[in-house]
Amino acid sequence: MVRCFFVTIIFLFGSTNSFSQTISFSEAASLTLPTTYKDVHWGDYDNDGDLDILATSTIFENQGENIFILDITFSESSIKSDWGDINNDGYLDVILGGSNSLVIYLNQGSSFTKYPGLDHPGVDDGNFSLGDYDNDGDLDLLQTGKSDGIAYTSIFRNDGNSFKEQPGIDLQQISNGWCTWVDYDNDGDLDIHLTGYSGVTQSFAQLYRNNGDGTFSDHISLNGSWRNSVTWGDTDGDGDLDAITVGDGSKYLYRNNSGSSFTTVYLSNISTMAYASLDFGDYDNDGAIDLLATGYEYYTPDYVTKVYRNTGNNSFEEVTGFSLPGLSYGGSEWGDYDNDGDLDILISGNLYPSGSGTYIYQNEGGIVNTQPSVPVLQGSDIDGADVILKWDPSTDDSTLSASISYNLCVENSSSDTLVPAHALSNGFRKVVSLGNAQLDTSFILKNLPIRHRLQPDIQLELQDLQRFDLHYSCRSFLQRQ
Repeated sequence: MVRCFFVTIIFLFGSTNSFSQTISFSEAASLTLPTTYKDVHWGDYDNDGDLDILATSTIFENQGENIFILDITFSESSIKSDWGDINNDGYLDVILGGSNSLVIYLNQGSSFTKYPGLDHPGVDDGNFSLGDYDNDGDLDLLQTGKSDGIAYTSIFRNDGNSFKEQPGIDLQQISNGWCTWVDYDNDGDLDIHLTGYSGVTQSFAQLYRNNGDGTFSDHISLNGSWRNSVTWGDTDGDGDLDAITVGDGSKYLYRNNSGSSFTTVYLSNISTMAYASLDFGDYDNDGAIDLLATGYEYYTPDYVTKVYRNTGNNSFEEVTGFSLPGLSYGGSEWGDYDNDGDLDILISGNLYPSGSGTYIYQNEGGIVNTQPSVPVLQGSDIDGADVILKWDPSTDDSTLSASISYNLCVENSSSDTLVPAHALSNGFRKVVSLGNAQLDTSFILKNLPIRHRLQPDIQLELQDLQRFDLHYSCRSFLQRQ
């Protein structure tokens, strides 16, 4: 028997309104890192109900009261890092990538041990993304960069014991760009977005559609970008994921037309930047997804950090009234580290003309959105070894129903996790991201072993439901059904 223990509902976008409130940010804590490149991510690695910080090859523990202490330092020197529950044990593991290595450290609860199932020398000028592209319940790996000076793109499939490179998948080889798993066509599986330097064209961008059988097809070509950053979210509230990219010579909104095509919108109000870092989040809780950006500003010698408010009609305007340190060659991320219901700022990188820094800025807005209704479970369909879970969409008074994102955990009757939710049992979301079902109101779990498959006469249990606003902060479970 398979049980779906909870669906997490995330507010992603509401109907754009004219409401505007002056919100300020104040510096809450400043961290010093020993590395040149600073990729930063919020994540609750110790399962204590607050967001800690992964900063390149170090972990800082959130002790409350704006105090973060250095807890873990990994031996590898990395440029890119991220959280992910690699082995589905309920703890956030760490993946580190650089020119010399690509390694995973498994979180054992009180310590980290190196994962033996990933053997790769690493890449230069690269990036990676974690996501379950084959819908088998564990996280796979997409990587780009330069290997021995040659552009490189590859997929590593997680088979439960190791990551196996998939040589038969035909993707453009790129470096100096961005790679992302994203379900842009809302068909229940993760597609691929690649941007960067291809060797053929300096600015490349392509969406590859997941065919559901382990292969991908070239589907949509986009205006190219390189030395860039990309962030995905429903900017216009129409129920599909849009994207913003900012990089060398580009600052585009890719507006999704129901997954069949994209309209490119030039963002004239956003600074032209290279080596940017972008992140979506609703910092003012008005139901519209806003933008946090850092990078090297063209035509000036400056590094910048800016917040842009989503004003609707495919437009973003710079928010003034507070000052943030300008940074580049680093990272930025929204997250509610103090659990007060609004998004705070984590930024890190190089300062101009010298030095570096990592900063936390606390949101002093204090307005929290109302939460959406409980989704109604429709049930499950069985197709051989595959199971499709379905539910009716939630509703809310400020967020469009089509733009709510869902997150679920699937366990068998022995409480073995088949699909991790990256959340605590009380519903606290341990990472700041879309739910694992993204905007879909169904979830496909493929190739279940016989002992885990649902039988037609067994009801699927939707036991707990949890909701998140667009600020991604945690909410307790709503109820049990």
